[in-house]
Amino acid sequence: MSSRRAERHRRVGLGVSLVAAGSLVLSAVGAWGSPSGAAVAGVRKAAPAPVSAGILLPISGKEAFVGQRFDDGVKAGMYAVDNGGGIMGARFSSHLEDTAGDPVDAVSAFRTLLLYHPAVVFGPSSLEIEGVIRQFGPDHIVDLMEGGTTQLDFMNYPYVYRVFPSDSELLSGEAYYARNAKSCRYAAEIYDSGPNAQAEVGPVTQAFKRLGGTIVASATIVAGQSSYLSTVAKLFSGKAPQCAFFHMDPQTASTFFANVR
Repeated sequence: MSSRRAERHRRVGLGVSLVAAGSLVLSAVGAWGSPSGAAVAGVRKAAPAPVSAGILLPISGKEAFVGQRFDDGVKAGMYAVDNGGGIMGARFSSHLEDTAGDPVDAVSAFRTLLLYHPAVVFGPSSLEIEGVIRQFGPDHIVDLMEGGTTQLDFMNYPYVYRVFPSDSELLSGEAYYARNAKSCRYAAEIYDSGPNAQAEVGPVTQAFKRLGGTIVASATIVAGQSSYLSTVAKLFSGKAPQCAFFHMDPQTASTFFANVR
């Protein structure tokens, strides 16, 4: 018999031995009266328990348009993970709570989420994070914060991760685009009075000036007004800006730029 044939016979014999051994194991299990297939040598494993995930976002209030987009993105990510095999086989079980864009409301929303014992929380956004940021360490919950407020550029919270680049980096990109792609040398700045908007003024001004640009007009506005004609008139009363940096919600922007036209 050739060595190749001998090897083939050896493998067949080994296979028969393994099948026989398996039959003995199954017979022994049957003799002891195991009731279900799940107990038969682990043939069918129970699905892992779902991973509880909290979603903490501004679904109502003036920043609802941001929260709804974040929520869509989070759920799209969960869908991709679940349909890609899950987390070691486990799927997400999510629970959404509305912060209304307010740090105080974020606290009560977070406490409601705790009833579901989340392992991870997506959100809140930059608007409400200060209300709950200290809670993730003691509860050992991982937080994936939405938003890039510059106020957290140097934070030291080991359970909190910012999934966006800092606004300071994005604003530098805005300034670079305006100066180099659009050849804008003279810019206006229009920012609403909210803390997130005001935190952007310094970084974008510094970046634009470093690139050789000049801020020729600036204004702080209150969101949701019926008209901004007086502000627009002020912005264009001197040297006309070639471009504008701004931060405002869609409703305010619609009114403002209608007045610009």
